[in-house]
Amino acid sequence: IAGSMGQSDFANGSGTTARFSSPLGLAVAANGTLYVADSGNHVIRAISPSGVVSALAGSPENWGSEDGTGGEARFNGPVGVALDESGALLVSDSNNHTIRKVTASGGVTTWAGTPGLDGCVDGHGRAARFCMPAELAVDGHGNVFVADSFNHVVRKISRERRVTTVTGLPGGVGAGDGANGQARLFNPYGLAIRPDGSLALADAYNLSLIHI
Repeated sequence: IAGSMGQSDFANGSGTTARFSSPLGLAVAANGTLYVADSGNHVIRAISPSGVVSALAGSPENWGSEDGTGGEARFNGPVGVALDESGALLVSDSNNHTIRKVTASGGVTTWAGTPGLDGCVDGHGRAARFCMPAELAVDGHGNVFVADSFNHVVRKISRERRVTTVTGLPGGVGAGDGANGQARLFNPYGLAIRPDGSLALADAYNLSLIHI
């Protein structure tokens, strides 16, 4: 689709003329635009249906945590991307321990968590804490689920930006199934919403897939 095998760099353009550095999360908009967390470049990229690659937000190879528009904004190792019901892009800005929101015009705001402050704290918006959040998934009710990888838990962010812990024990590594807080995870990473609204989770270091 875009990029060239073994060629790590930053370049916009069409098809194989474009360059990425450790691209990770993907999300596809209704109009066919493909969004990419270009993690090594600290940029969110967009690929048009015709294969043209552009930078939506962030500055190539310049990491940081500033909100802003387009190249004024900064990310630090973005991992997961997901589209909400309004068409805005949610990004797990992993090394900043935050969840960011990006509009179609490239406006970036910090939606949950505080840059540079890690932890596992439930709460509203920037009062919440994450630790190296990975992939994201949005359900049919507008809830955002986060694989909070280094906390070994799955978090939920409501439409009102209220963050709660869904499963796992903060900092408690394990491989146990169970309900009501009894389950244990080990670096959860990938997330997907199943047709019935439940979650499929890639529990990376346990080498397993989990149904929640």
